[in-house]
This record gives sequence, structure tokens and C-alpha cells, in this order.
Amino acid sequence: MVVETVKEGKIMKVLITGSGGMLGSALCDVLSGSNYKIIGLDVKKPSAKRRFNNFIRCDITNYNKLLKAVKGSGPDLIIHTAAFTDVDGCESDPGRAESVNSLGARYIAETALEANSRLIYISTDFVFDGQKKESYRENDEPHPINIYGRSKLDGERYVKEIAGKNHLIIRSSWIFGMGGKNFVDTILNKAKTQKELRVVSDQFGSPTYAADLADAIKRILDILKDRIDISGIYHITNSDNCSWYKLAQRSLRFANIYDIDLIPITSQELDRPAERPMISILDNARFVKLLGRPMRPWEKALEEYIRLRRQRRKKDV
Repeated sequence: MVVETVKEGKIMKVLITGSGGMLGSALCDVLSGSNYKIIGLDVKKPSAKRRFNNFIRCDITNYNKLLKAVKGSGPDLIIHTAAFTDVDGCESDPGRAESVNSLGARYIAETALEANSRLIYISTDFVFDGQKKESYRENDEPHPINIYGRSKLDGERYVKEIAGKNHLIIRSSWIFGMGGKNFVDTILNKAKTQKELRVVSDQFGSPTYAADLADAIKRILDILKDRIDISGIYHITNSDNCSWYKLAQRSLRFANIYDIDLIPITSQELDRPAERPMISILDNARFVKLLGRPMRPWEKALEEYIRLRRQRRKKDV
């Protein structure tokens, strides 16, 4: 999507790829209430409910069409949210992972350079191997252990090499929210038909509400209007951390689901194609220093999401 805001009589344009995805949709909602004009860019047509002023249908893996779309919209800033985020899907289809996550980021970086646009690239905690016993900082050495993590790290490297200092890389983790497949929805949907759920209890991270991440990005955009010295990597997640088991437990509780047997299991018992990092908690200190305060705790964000999810489902009935 392209976002336009007035600053001193000028229009600041922000192009956001993946406008129909979970984070792209959240950005649309957050920015719609401000002085922004939103134009979507995605491989699929937008939902009729999306609040776009305009829309560009474009596949980020098609360089020529992407370059034409970017140059045609003339953005001052590009936020690249589009990605192949199915971790197990990446393991079974590494070619698609490389095409979308690695080469897609390269093409975005190259078109940003051609259009003289700043670039924000959305990355992941899965660039780390999970062996560190404490939270990961931005300067910790990445070492992904699955194809998804490797493809996103390759994307980071393309952005650094091509965009130079004219970029930001935002790493987040365990994202949940409206408009996309996520762990919280999976747990709540399975609880409708199953009386027993087995969830990993020895992997730890920081659940992040897409709406909160979008709001954090908006606040960074506000700062970028007046500062050009902001660059590099920022870790941005909701505060605190937990295991997948605890996230499932809290999701069921906030949804008032109690008649289910939630069983903790180890990573060794989990039969999944892609290996996951044991600890992928991200240190947010650099982000807190920039914005002045951390994001709210993940439990508060989760409770709000499940309440809004319930309200939306009632309206759809």
C-alpha cells in the first residue's frame, strides 16, 4: 500500500508490500485514522472491506512489473511486509522461500534504490538458532536453523548491501492478529473440534500483536519525517515472553474455553518438518530508547485481540 501524509505542504508517500496480509492489514487500519492516503500493493486483489484509496496488483518476484509499480507511485519510503511465512511450507518448498523471501527482498531493495526511496524491511526472530540463554540483541550473530530463517536472513543481507544506510530492518516474532494465519487462531479453531491439544512447552519467544507492531511502525514513521539518522536493525515485540504452551493456555482462558485438555510436550516430541529455535526472545532496548517506552505486555495485547476477534465473529453471524 502507498501511504501519503502532508508535511510542510509536501506529500510523504509510503509504499507497503503485502497490504492484504496480517501486518499489512494492521498498518492499513492504523494509518487510516490519520492524514494518510493508502494504496495497496499485493499479489492478490484486496478484500472489499479494506479501506484503500487505490490498489496496485503486483507480484514482488516479477522485477520488471515491480519496478514499474514502484516508479509509478514514486514513494519516499517503502515498507516491505510481503513474505512467505509458512515455516514448514518453506521447508518443503525451498524454491518458493528463496524466490519470495530472498529474491523478493532483493528486488524491493533494488527498486527502492532506483526510486530513491528509504526502505523498511520486516524480518524475524527465526534468523537466530535459539541457543543463547538470554534475549537476542540486534548485534548478535544470526544463525538460522531452518529454510524460512535462512531466506529472511538473505533478505536482510540484500537490503543492507543494496540500500546501504538508507534502510531499517525490523525483526519481530510470533505475530498474531486479524487477516492471516497465526498460532492463536489455530489453537482456538482446533479447540472447537478437539478435546485434547498437545503444545510445545520448551520453546520461548515474545508474542506480538500485529496491531501493536503496526502502531510502533507508525510512530517510527512520525520520527522519520524529521530525522534521517535512523537506520540499521530494531527488534520490536510486545513486552515479556512465554512458551508456545503458555500462549495456548492464555488464548484458551481469554476465550473462556475450559473443557479441553492442554498437554505440554517437548520439541523432540514435535513432528514438524522445520526445526524451531528454542529461545528466540528479542531484546527491545534499542527500540525503547528510540520511542521512549516499550510496547505493552503480550498478555494484555492477546486479551484485546481475542475480545475483538469475538466481536467481529458475532457481527459476521
